[in-house]
Amino acid sequence: MDTILITGVSGFLGWNLAQRLKSDYRVYGTYFDHPVDLDPVETLAFDFSNLDKIKKFCVAIHPKAIIHTAALSDADYCEIHHKEALTLNTLATRELGRVASHLGIQMIYVSTDLVFGGETGMYSEADSPAPLSYYAKTKRLGELEISNYCNYYVTLRLSLLYGRGNGQNQSFFERMEKQAFRNSQLNLFVDQFRTPLFVEDAVLAVERLIGDKSLKGLFHLGGPDRLSRFQFGQVFCRVFNFPQTLLAPSRLDESKLLAPRPKDCSLRSDKAVKVLKMQLTSVEKGLELLRSNQERIRR
Repeated sequence: MDTILITGVSGFLGWNLAQRLKSDYRVYGTYFDHPVDLDPVETLAFDFSNLDKIKKFCVAIHPKAIIHTAALSDADYCEIHHKEALTLNTLATRELGRVASHLGIQMIYVSTDLVFGGETGMYSEADSPAPLSYYAKTKRLGELEISNYCNYYVTLRLSLLYGRGNGQNQSFFERMEKQAFRNSQLNLFVDQFRTPLFVEDAVLAVERLIGDKSLKGLFHLGGPDRLSRFQFGQVFCRVFNFPQTLLAPSRLDESKLLAPRPKDCSLRSDKAVKVLKMQLTSVEKGLELLRSNQERIRR
């Protein structure tokens, strides 16, 4: 059985990837300070700020592929902790790219739609990044390091993910659902647009990328719907039968967030859809699947 390394296995995407891949691969998963139980996945604590240990660690495992989801992703935290963000998001990525090249293995690097400036939206792989926040800058630098140092790589820019995880690192959907069950007001931006991506689609894309070294380069993956968070909330309330009165419109322009955010970083995913033979899940369909799965568990 081939071995796969997933960095950030305690995170939302990493955990979902491990759940899908553990039946077909021997999966190693790293976490920083949130242990997870994913039997038979072999999970272990690893600090990627220890750059000198990355090569030794990867050589010992010698996986078929490295799926690099780990990141310091709190944009506001990164805005004031530059050294930490650069080390974890850029320099550690460089070291992983180097060791993947040394071992002759594939690396799948998970990046973000936030690398764009947000002036136009519906960005394709041919559009030039213009990151606004320090977090986005470190992720863009990570993309460049991967392309410079890694022979067999895919950079997968994902849009805003939603779905269910392990309860530790929740998606914005899970936080929204929790607030709605408490009958708490949902303050959602009306002036920032993304292409929300059902996590199962992200997992399927990675699964189809693994092992095919001919699939090299940059891929965008966002959902088929360009929506504001407020519009997402409207669909959420309709599908889950919450009152629309829970929704309160807010504006990114008026927020007090420390890190700047792009107004429209929606993605075009034509390339990934064609190459990976995927049909992306609409927000309404994705939320319906989440609701029906929840109801099945409760029975």
